Amino acid sequence: MLIRSKRRSISLHIAEDGWLLVRAPYWLSEDTIRKFVKDKENWIRRTRIGRIEEKEKIQKINVDVLNSWKINILGKSHKVVLDNRQDKFIQTSNELIFPSGSKEQLAEILQRWFVNASESYLGQRIEILADQFLLPFDHLGWSRAKSRWGSCSAKRKIILNRRLFYAPTEISDYVIIHELSHLQEANHSIKFWKRVEEKLPDYALRRHWLRKNGSGLRLLIINGDSEIEIC
Repeated sequence: MLIRSKRRSISLHIAEDGWLLVRAPYWLSEDTIRKFVKDKENWIRRTRIGRIEEKEKIQKINVDVLNSWKINILGKSHKVVLDNRQDKFIQTSNELIFPSGSKEQLAEILQRWFVNASESYLGQRIEILADQFLLPFDHLGWSRAKSRWGSCSAKRKIILNRRLFYAPTEISDYVIIHELSHLQEANHSIKFWKRVEEKLPDYALRRHWLRKNGSGLRLLIINGDSEIEIC
């Protein structure tokens, strides 16, 4: 991929997936750029090989942890990785890579991460949906209830269950829209459900999914058979 900008020189970058990113000045000809890349072929090949080897090393670290700890985020399973060489948290499409720590500390590390990540995501979603449907609320709070996914008070305070972060996005959106609709109708009357349906025509399917699968949105899975509760 070639990106031109107001710069004075050419730079090369190899992404984690092996793609080559070339940055070059606007005024530089394509022939010159191609020659530069060809001259760097050995470096490009070594760097790509290094990226692959680095990924393989990460996958071998703490193999007992890598092969056993999984957690659902927004409905998708992620492997939990402890990498003692990392100094910061990294999230990929299917992994959560945490910096140095022990297996015994993993539950505590995950708990801290989960609180921050769930509040950040759900907080952003309720702001977006409240703006979309013109339903401003006054306060937002959090819970870890076993079965109640949200509430809305007469003072326009909405409470969301952090465990919605485990659910697919369409499910957490349903709960948020449900609670926002209580700003219009305080009870669960026919009029209330019509308010929900106006915003979410397939709400009944999402509601059914949550009733059927909600009890499972609270567990960190180890080896697929034994479980410990995080939140």
